[in-house]
Amino acid sequence: MRTLNKGFVEFDDWAAKVMEEEAESLRRLTKRIEAETYTFYRSITAQRTRNEGRARALQQMRLDRAERVKDLPRELNLGVDSGAVSGKLVADIKGVSKAFGDRTIFKNLTTRIIRGDRLAIVGPNGAGKTTLVKVLLGELAPDEGAVRMGANLEPLYLDQSREGLKSDMTLWDALTPGGGDSILVRGRSMHVAAYAKDFLFQEAQLKQPISTLSGGERNRLLLARALAQPANLLILDEPTNDLDMDTLEKLEELLESYDGTLILVSHDRDFVDRLATSTIALNGRGDVVETPGGWQDFLRQNPGFLAPPPTHAEAAPSGTRRIEKAEPSDRAPKKQAKLSYKDARRLEEVEKLMETLPVEIARQDAVLADPDLYARDPAAFDRAMKAAEKARAELEAAELDWLELEEKKADLAG
Repeated sequence: MRTLNKGFVEFDDWAAKVMEEEAESLRRLTKRIEAETYTFYRSITAQRTRNEGRARALQQMRLDRAERVKDLPRELNLGVDSGAVSGKLVADIKGVSKAFGDRTIFKNLTTRIIRGDRLAIVGPNGAGKTTLVKVLLGELAPDEGAVRMGANLEPLYLDQSREGLKSDMTLWDALTPGGGDSILVRGRSMHVAAYAKDFLFQEAQLKQPISTLSGGERNRLLLARALAQPANLLILDEPTNDLDMDTLEKLEELLESYDGTLILVSHDRDFVDRLATSTIALNGRGDVVETPGGWQDFLRQNPGFLAPPPTHAEAAPSGTRRIEKAEPSDRAPKKQAKLSYKDARRLEEVEKLMETLPVEIARQDAVLADPDLYARDPAAFDRAMKAAEKARAELEAAELDWLELEEKKADLAG
């Protein structure tokens, strides 16, 4: 609590300065949390052990940030109602596999979801992301393995079909299915018009039939209705589809402040990077991998995982079958095709970068690992943060280039 022992005339300037200082302090704390989170999860991947002291410190920083954010003025006075507190274990998945006919969706998945986790599920269309969600929720039985759900779960599943709206009902009716003019949001009553306004609906739209809404507005309405319900396990299947930028930003704000467990299926890489603490990826060929962090963390640690499978010609061993498929003279030049000089040079460059940049990242992470650095020398902390962020961005770009060039090289070789 801060106080001003001066006259009211000086209050505005003083309050503005205090808010600026608080915002800067919060910015620094957020950057420190980002650095600690990256280092923490990186150590899990490298060593497969958790540093309990660092975990407790990181959790305390997150709680500190949550308290500060709670006190800041907001344009959006909404939040997702996380309901009753669930048990610490949300789901225990051991050796789970699922197939439809001859097609394996995923095999031998083992993971554990803990209260407060933010799990993203990613992969190409048709890879089985929604199937995996339904297995995790117990809506589909696995062919092998077992799924054990935790205690006191209040799940809310918003799937990409966006079902549940009748075209002849009004927006008002959709938000107040029990009647009346208010809706319960995070334990407090809120007028339906005010709640709808927070989701960018005009008061004049409240009495219009849902059939007059655009596809994006319907999705926004379904989100508004769903997010008012209490849930300590929130499952969102492609929630960003057809959302405008303003609604997407508001949804991100809501989910960032949500303190329950989140399972997120999304193609939106930025959305996943901003929210996920771990990512499960499926490649459509039965393979599944889990990586700490978001989309870019997954991409860094699993290059080529989502690459398309080799063609029959590439996969076939040398011998009769390849000879039968071979064409004589006109196909010969194609087999000798290779990367252009420019692409070959770029491939050499990115391979060198993929060797040197991790060393630079590790060097900066070692600096940031000093728990007293932020308090002792904020400028040095900022320099190390910026250097680490720059190196990570360059590494991500290099790896993306490497993936594209390797795929191009494989296509030419085939």
